[in-house]
Amino acid sequence: MDLVFPLIHGAYGEDGALQEFLEEHKIPYVGSSSEVCRFVFNKYRAAQFLQSRGFPILPFLCIQERDTPIEDFWNMHQLEAAVIKPTESGSSIGVHYVDSIEVAKQRVGELFQEGFSELLIEPFSEGVEFTICVLENRQGVPVSLMPLEIENRSGKILDYRCKYLPSEQTRYHCPPRFEDALITKIREEAEHLF
Repeated sequence: MDLVFPLIHGAYGEDGALQEFLEEHKIPYVGSSSEVCRFVFNKYRAAQFLQSRGFPILPFLCIQERDTPIEDFWNMHQLEAAVIKPTESGSSIGVHYVDSIEVAKQRVGELFQEGFSELLIEPFSEGVEFTICVLENRQGVPVSLMPLEIENRSGKILDYRCKYLPSEQTRYHCPPRFEDALITKIREEAEHLF
């Protein structure tokens, strides 16, 4: 093969396993190295890394046991709603919006029962969702592309159904419906993060 574009989502595709296979077999591919993929696939490790580098992020709590005291986290941050998700899964699998401590505990139990061993809870954040691609040029300089605005008409979170199944609930806008200054800021921050 001349070049591979890995497009597999979730485990094996985004966790570094596929990239490691391609590296071991000296098959060139587009995307981050297996080491980087392994590191950022875990949402908890990625959050810790961003926090340690001074990037603004939402507060978070790693849940490794069913009886983790999420009430303390909920009350400390005066939450009205939160998002609970597996630390190692695709971006839409096992993600739940919760609006009370009782519902949060119920979802935690369900996710552990489904086989997930580590979860993350963070405050629900309202706003406009977007995604952005960053490429590295031949000089090793990051170059961000135009952000893609994701308009979610279905409810609170952009879940698997909204992302991947036919629906009128999700619309994509490129360029995004943002002010030019905000688009520039998003692109600069994405390059800085890269």
